[in-house]
Amino acid sequence: MNKDRNTLVQLALYLLSICISACILSSCGSKEEPQADMFNDIDREIAGADTLSSGEKSRNELFYDMKELPSEEFDPRVSRDRQIAIIPMEEENGVYYIMVEINGMKLRCVFDTGASSVSISSAEAFVLYKQGSLTIDDYVAETKLSIANGDIIPGTKVLLKNVNIGGIDLYDVQAVIIDEPQAPLLVGQSVFKRFKSISIDNINNDLILEY
Repeated sequence: MNKDRNTLVQLALYLLSICISACILSSCGSKEEPQADMFNDIDREIAGADTLSSGEKSRNELFYDMKELPSEEFDPRVSRDRQIAIIPMEEENGVYYIMVEINGMKLRCVFDTGASSVSISSAEAFVLYKQGSLTIDDYVAETKLSIANGDIIPGTKVLLKNVNIGGIDLYDVQAVIIDEPQAPLLVGQSVFKRFKSISIDNINNDLILEY
């Protein structure tokens, strides 16, 4: 009887040792998976792009596609919800000049936020009149203007049919014709107030108009 009992105990211990060994092997096998993944990652880095997963390839392709976009796509002055016109400026002795088209005639004008309106000389007004783009119907009123040296000079208020600045068309723009052939051409607030905002890019020497 005692012999049979000892045999059963030995058999139970043997089976228990087998179960413990199986559990140990199973847990060791689960710990090897991260190590295998780590070594696979290292192998991929050593081997290069050919061994990248499909997800990694798509990420890399997207990155390189972005790098190949034109530089203006990354212009920090431009965003999807912002419409702007960028106008090159020329500086001469601290005065900034921009190109503006008035009733179809291209003119180099002074950028002057202190001026209340567009100002043209009698010489430009005569050319516009001869072209038929400035008529008696555009007349508003006679006025007097104070110029930089303090003198008061006569002028004529008119409405310009069209002013194009930076590719943006503005209509019925208030202007003053100065009764002086050599008077400077100015672009002032009667133009700039039509825009949401104006700013100057001092690095690129540009005038930025948001509309």
